[in-house]
Amino acid sequence: MSKIKDKFKKHCANSGLCAIMNSRGITLTTLVVTIVVLLILAGVATFSGIEAIDNTKRTKFIAELKIMQSYVNQWYEDCKPNNVQTWSGNIEAKFSDSGAIWLGSTNTDNSATIEKAKNTLTTAGITLSANNFYYLSSNTLNSLGVEGVSQDVLVSIQDRKVVSYLGLKYKNAMYYTIDSLNGENGIDAIYNAGYENKNTGNINFDLTYNYIDNNNAKVSISNIRYDGYNKKWKVKYKLNNENWNTSDDLSFIINKYGNYEIGLYNENISQNVLANTWKGEIPSYKCKVLNESIGNMVKYPKATESTPGYSANYSGTWKIFYADEEELLIIPTNVISGTSLGYNSGIPLSEKPVSEVMKNGIYGGKWNKTWLNTPGAVTNGNKHKAVAYLCDSDNWKDFVATDRTKPIISNSYAVGAPTLELFVSSWNKIVDSSKVISTPLSTTAYGYTTTIISEITTNEANGLYYPNETGNYWLASPHGSSSNNNIVFFVNRNSKSLDNYGYSNNINFRPIVSIPLSNVKITENENEGEISYTIDVGFGTD
Repeated sequence: MSKIKDKFKKHCANSGLCAIMNSRGITLTTLVVTIVVLLILAGVATFSGIEAIDNTKRTKFIAELKIMQSYVNQWYEDCKPNNVQTWSGNIEAKFSDSGAIWLGSTNTDNSATIEKAKNTLTTAGITLSANNFYYLSSNTLNSLGVEGVSQDVLVSIQDRKVVSYLGLKYKNAMYYTIDSLNGENGIDAIYNAGYENKNTGNINFDLTYNYIDNNNAKVSISNIRYDGYNKKWKVKYKLNNENWNTSDDLSFIINKYGNYEIGLYNENISQNVLANTWKGEIPSYKCKVLNESIGNMVKYPKATESTPGYSANYSGTWKIFYADEEELLIIPTNVISGTSLGYNSGIPLSEKPVSEVMKNGIYGGKWNKTWLNTPGAVTNGNKHKAVAYLCDSDNWKDFVATDRTKPIISNSYAVGAPTLELFVSSWNKIVDSSKVISTPLSTTAYGYTTTIISEITTNEANGLYYPNETGNYWLASPHGSSSNNNIVFFVNRNSKSLDNYGYSNNINFRPIVSIPLSNVKITENENEGEISYTIDVGFGTD
């Protein structure tokens, strides 16, 4: 050692290194200690890196086996045998053509894989019959639709058991199941050792729709909330009272519109899952735009130069009142007095049988439906005859327009007033949620009874529901009073409420004109990112 030091000192003296070291206060001992410390730190860093890698592998191993367990729990539900089925038959059908290898197979082509798999089960301490297990490679898992699992696994569906084929080496020990790691890191063993049937109860989801073009819409289901295992959901949907349709995807295309019922479905789950369906209206593009345009003016002329009660000819006379998938309903901005129509004592009484107009009429039978669905509703009282007169399109032909160069629009008609149901339907489309009329329109055999009068107290859409000039107007719906056979609903302009009065009193009229939706043309306009619509009901636009 002394010879080495002497040689080092001699080298320092010849090179001038010692002078530099001494001048900076660095000694040979300090240099050696520094090198030793650096070597120790390098060793610590290497150890930490290796431990981080091991922890990452462990996390991935656990996550994949949890995912695999959820699939096996679902397959357990899929393969439950009934009185004429067996576990083996159902499982064989499940894995058919997938590449899965049954450990009870005598096929020599797979003997090496089967032997290693059985050794894995023994090493893992699995006492279940090996003949219950299948070997699933990562490629097989892909063909079965399993996502998020990259390792090969052994599964027993009837035992709800998952075993890693190659296992995980962690802290100098081998692990093959999650429950074998349970004591080591606190993982909940329920994923392997226990099972809870969660496939009961209702399901919730989000539903959206968007228009592909003027005729088709795409309906999509997302954010599925169900306290069960992974499902291959199908969508069941139907329009109104039509038959159920099935979609294998969570998105589907529709070209018919109206009130839909939509739910998620799985053949292996109780039907009460489907019972929790989404119910609501999916309007066509045209219907949606029109109902967003309620209160907007449209160009609609008088039928003749002598059409009564008009202060204008085209624009400024009619407004959009409501639209459904069959018709657009428009209403004049002004009220029309009974005297200008030749009625000197309120509403005339229908000479036709009430049932003919109301039950079979194109308007009365549709827009007084709540009342008509009440047993014994249609009688021949005066208030019913008055309502029938308002709902009879034969009495209001003067309001079905032509521009005097075109024929009257095919299938267009006019009636004398909105019904209570039509008024409420229009109102609820335009007001904010705090003013929606949510109270059901109740009925008796005499007509409507309603408690919504006090709710119609807003100035919104002034000029649509309450015309600017002072004037009340009839609604084509009978009141449900059993003590007064003459009472009909009307809109009270002064108190801004729904009210009722005897049919023979002189209250104004606001006819409703129906235009088939097929006759309405909508043009979309864009200006600096803002979308507006031009609506033509058959007589052009200004």
